[in-house]
Amino acid sequence: MKTIKEIENMTITELEKLSQDEGITVPEGFGRSLEETVNLQCRVEALTSEESQPKRRMPLVWMSVAASVAVIAGVGFGIVRHESAPKDTFSDPYLAYAEVEKAFTKMSDGMKKGMAMAEESQAVVGKASAVLERQEILRLRSE
Repeated sequence: MKTIKEIENMTITELEKLSQDEGITVPEGFGRSLEETVNLQCRVEALTSEESQPKRRMPLVWMSVAASVAVIAGVGFGIVRHESAPKDTFSDPYLAYAEVEKAFTKMSDGMKKGMAMAEESQAVVGKASAVLERQEILRLRSE
């Protein structure tokens, strides 16, 4: 086995001759791994080059400005909303609960009607798809 200094001092023809020696075993997948490493290194160099840096900095500046505006707006809306928070409309909690229950019952009735309509339409869609399947089978048989 050659040392690193010996390999560094070899000529290109000696290196080519050495690379063609089939007596040297190379681990399976080494070529693919080496190619991936070189490709990744090229990508890293492209991303860290001076030409790509100004392009990358501009979106970061705009994102930080947008984040700052969002934080300030959130705090401002939170303060305004806290000051104008709705007051209780019911003095009796039992009456408030009864109103909520009535609203939920109304929503439940609407959901039941919607589910019934969906079940009816599912039956119609099922019949239509069965007819289409039969037509497709007949078409395939005729070919």
